[in-house]
Amino acid sequence: MADQVGVNGQYQGQDYDGSHIKGLVLNLFETFWPSLLRLGYVSQFITPIVKVTRKGEEQEFYTMRDFEQWMASHPDHARWRVKCAREA
Repeated sequence: MADQVGVNGQYQGQDYDGSHIKGLVLNLFETFWPSLLRLGYVSQFITPIVKVTRKGEEQEFYTMRDFEQWMASHPDHARWRVKCAREA
């Protein structure tokens, strides 16, 4: 989707499917319009996969691996409110 300055921004769901789609779109640009990539006309908007909150404190995780490592290092993780990206 091109905006007013001519930059192509990609917006997919922040999950494994979205990551796969991002790879396919970047491959398309690399194959047919590589100069647009080199000139910075393609960008991405990254959102967290998981957010956890408790008492006004918030943590955001952009990979499930990071979230799982956080849970392993926080024995009280069950006391945090967990919101996944696919939740409304």
